[in-house]
Amino acid sequence: MEIRRVEARIDEDGRLRIRVEAVVDGVEMEREYTFFRRKDNATSGSVSTWTRAPGGREADLTRLKALSTVIFGEAGALTDGGKKLWYTTRHLEYAMRFKEVKEVAERWLREGEGGHVT
Repeated sequence: MEIRRVEARIDEDGRLRIRVEAVVDGVEMEREYTFFRRKDNATSGSVSTWTRAPGGREADLTRLKALSTVIFGEAGALTDGGKKLWYTTRHLEYAMRFKEVKEVAERWLREGEGGHVT
């Protein structure tokens, strides 16, 4: 696995977006993980699997799990019939090992203490 690039930003709706470019099992991947605050102010995040990925959704899920383990410390919980992987605050905190994520994620978490929810 090769992580080529990691970027983080806060979008216009107050969500944290973490964009990752990587090569997993010889397949180039570019994905955006989206984190938001639920009504109880808990942090949730997700990424979707793709049917159009090389090998279909199942192969994409295998690659995403491997990538997620490197970025977030574990694969994340599978939901929506295998269409999404879900993450929590602990996953985001693990991702903050990347300097490209740390500053933006810290700011997003601080702003969340003020109560912006999706």
